[in-house]
Amino acid sequence: MANGDIDHPIIISNNNVPGEIAALSQSLNNMAAQLNGRIKQISQQRNELEAVFGSMTDGLLAINHDQTIIRINRAAAALFQIDSTTAQGVAFAGFIRSRVLQDFLVKAIDTDDSLSKNLTLMENGHEISLYCHTHPLFDGENRRIGILVVLNDLTRINQLENIRQDFVANVSHELKTPITAIRGYVETLLDGAMENREEAIKFLEIIHRQGIRLDAIVDDLLTLAHIEDKTEKNTFELRREKICPILETAVQTCLVGATLKKIEIKMACDPEMTGTVNRPMLEQAIINLLTNAVSYSPEKSIIKVTAERRKDETGRDIIKINVQDQGPGISHEHQQRIFERFYRCDKARSREHGGTGLGLSIVKHIADNHNGKVELTSRIGQGSTFTFSLPAENVKEMEQIKSQ
Repeated sequence: MANGDIDHPIIISNNNVPGEIAALSQSLNNMAAQLNGRIKQISQQRNELEAVFGSMTDGLLAINHDQTIIRINRAAAALFQIDSTTAQGVAFAGFIRSRVLQDFLVKAIDTDDSLSKNLTLMENGHEISLYCHTHPLFDGENRRIGILVVLNDLTRINQLENIRQDFVANVSHELKTPITAIRGYVETLLDGAMENREEAIKFLEIIHRQGIRLDAIVDDLLTLAHIEDKTEKNTFELRREKICPILETAVQTCLVGATLKKIEIKMACDPEMTGTVNRPMLEQAIINLLTNAVSYSPEKSIIKVTAERRKDETGRDIIKINVQDQGPGISHEHQQRIFERFYRCDKARSREHGGTGLGLSIVKHIADNHNGKVELTSRIGQGSTFTFSLPAENVKEMEQIKSQ
């Protein structure tokens, strides 16, 4: 029992053992059973607390008075990119490199009050926004032994908030530009320009073009809303389709604009290649990519549209559709944001080409709905290649085939 072996009761097989010894053995067996039950209960409670502690998405740190780590959960360990097992018993200054956070924790240890603070840290070259909240930590006898630190990672929330603010600002600007032009020319016409027929026709043509631009922005916003709608996503029907006819239709749609600039569109695709796709949406994505390619390509250049089937890094069969142009290229600092709504590398030039700033964002969301992705490879002066990748087989479809 002293060694912890309490699962085997004491059995007395000799009938000549005195009654006192028999009673003592029975008492020891009862004590062992009670200890066993209590140990199992404590182990179960510990496992439950461990599961809750480890599963929390917020980072948790329990820090002793001597600034050493009592416990750290997986979220906090991942935040600071350390091993949670080796961190226990180590001073927090050994893995928290931020001087601001160190000072905050030292101050929290030295005070009996709860403290809160918003902090910005740099971890491995990435900026992390944290909301830190500390509480005094007490043991079972209500003696203060340190602090409990809760770390809320607000990085993603702040990024989304910045995107939202940028979107509101951009959409307001994009709508205000044509509206201002329309109002200005209408006021000019009302002030007497209607008497000059040539000027009136000129102003009305401008108003008409700005109206078309407004209509295009609204249409693209509605398309984005439709694709992003979670309830609509369930009705995003995927069917087995041949890829080549979809690409041919997209090329034919963009051929008029390409012909005006004497641009040749070359297409290479296996006629028998099939994929599980939503045909109208995939066609829309390729049209958007081709429209961009035609707009930014110089006259008498070549645009290549290719489709191939290959395996990705996980061994899964995928279809890659490439749209390659000979345009000016896109610098590296713009490539990470090029698929954001209304993001423009060169605002003046983009508006000159008449785009709404939503085309590539629509492509990205169509790729997401196909469980695929869209990528950009580009260098200044060497053109750009947009790659639309999607699984060759629909996951649900393959599961149904296997079950049959």
